[in-house]
Amino acid sequence: MESVFLCCMDWIISDGMKETLLNLVSFQEVKDAAFNMGTLKALGPDGFQWVFYYRFWQQIHAEV
Repeated sequence: MESVFLCCMDWIISDGMKETLLNLVSFQEVKDAAFNMGTLKALGPDGFQWVFYYRFWQQIHAEV
């Protein structure tokens, strides 16, 4: 389902690319992305470095 903003945009990507970008991200994709980052990279505004997520992945993966 497209948001009200997306339906009003002029797309410069193909319909196939748009469909791929709008798909939900799988758990495996999140895990792969997380474990391919450097351990000292910060995730975002919380400031936690990826070394924290590596260390506690088994405890927190369901919340990520």
